[in-house]
Amino acid sequence: MSCVRFAWLILIATMSVAATDACAAGWVPHPGVEASGSYGTVLYTTDNGKNWRAQATGTTEHLFGLTFVTKQMGWAVGSRGTILHTRDGGRSWINSSLSEDLALSSVAFVNSTRGWIVGEFGVIFQTQNGGKNWIK
Repeated sequence: MSCVRFAWLILIATMSVAATDACAAGWVPHPGVEASGSYGTVLYTTDNGKNWRAQATGTTEHLFGLTFVTKQMGWAVGSRGTILHTRDGGRSWINSSLSEDLALSSVAFVNSTRGWIVGEFGVIFQTQNGGKNWIK
């Protein structure tokens, strides 16, 4: 298995970086590096983390979770019910936030349509239509 040279990273609120190398861990197929973020900052690398570039997400909310289903389709979640998704590999991010003021901590998808978000107070949301609707 060769290492994926495409990765996304979000800075956490303390401005430190938390990362998981997919090649070393062997369980995240894309994007290779995942972490969680401050003020909507998302960083992008194409060279296994040697160089990082900032990418605007359109939010200033803290981001706590990030996942990519494919190299093109990804999701980020965070404070105040923030849900962002991309269908173009992170070049642009679409806000599809919840109306509830909850900290959302993690997001996972098993395919392009079925996914879950977990957050504070044990809340769990699920989608079966690629995030068009989230059901508690």
